[in-house]
Amino acid sequence: MLKEGTQRYPKWHAHVFHAVSVDRVPLPEATGVLGVDRDVGQATDSDGHVYALPDTFGLDANIRCKQRKADQGRERSRRNG
Repeated sequence: MLKEGTQRYPKWHAHVFHAVSVDRVPLPEATGVLGVDRDVGQATDSDGHVYALPDTFGLDANIRCKQRKADQGRERSRRNG
């Protein structure tokens, strides 16, 4: 477990790994699906193509700001009836 951010607005990250023998792993289907881990900066598919990922830090900050404003509005509404 990893905690980052401020005490008031923490972000928690968990990394889970599990070893599986190769003969138990099914071969992937050619569906065009690509799994991506956020905040790594790039993704690579099975053909070796590297894709740059957008920086979502600004978007995450905007979402947190809007959530705080909505929470403040709900609290004001609750106090005023």
